[in-house]
Amino acid sequence: MVESSAPTGPRYPHTSSSTRGTASTENPQAWSPRDLSTPLTTELVWVYEGLTTYLGYVLATRSGFWTPAQARDAFAVNAELMRSEGGRRWRSLQDTADAARFVDRSHWRARRRGTRSFYREGSLLWLEVDVIIRELTGGQRSLDGFCRLYAGPEAPGGTYELDEILTVLNRVAAYDWRSFFDKRVSNTRPEAPVEGLELAGWRLVRDDEPSEFFLGVESRRGPEPLLFSLWPDGQ
Repeated sequence: MVESSAPTGPRYPHTSSSTRGTASTENPQAWSPRDLSTPLTTELVWVYEGLTTYLGYVLATRSGFWTPAQARDAFAVNAELMRSEGGRRWRSLQDTADAARFVDRSHWRARRRGTRSFYREGSLLWLEVDVIIRELTGGQRSLDGFCRLYAGPEAPGGTYELDEILTVLNRVAAYDWRSFFDKRVSNTRPEAPVEGLELAGWRLVRDDEPSEFFLGVESRRGPEPLLFSLWPDGQ
């Protein structure tokens, strides 16, 4: 799912996997020429935060901050936490983005669907976009191409606009991206957003023992059972 030439163990082993992941996620946010503050809107924060969260996972793995196994654990945590949000039956991902400017952090948790779901669910969403691009182009293109065109050094900057995002995505790989995002962002979805994981050849399974990564998440969130990991499909 994520190619890496990293050694078997992560670099900077004395820092937590969460800290290393956060550092990697902040990098794409720092160099993106796009601005969410003019006008004051969070309508497309699922692009800004979701995409940079996904890119942060990729960068953490490619740089050796994470092992590939830790990256898979991160996606597994996100998938299970999003699957456990009962509020997704009545609240769309778009609604959590729209509300972000009013309520930045939420204690609603699972039963009401957290206001900041666009981080975790956004990472799964953009993973799926990446896999679809790779499949449509026979592995010749990826989300890297979108990032170069949309947020690279030659990008025009400005605010996030959905029409422009769709146009750039279609330059990379022709697809009905508008319907894709309508289904996953604008509409309510009771089921977990795991299509990207499945397209990449993985499935979410329950383990007997939690991994180190899961224990780190659990220590920050409280005692929630996160005994899940990703296994190659068919095993």
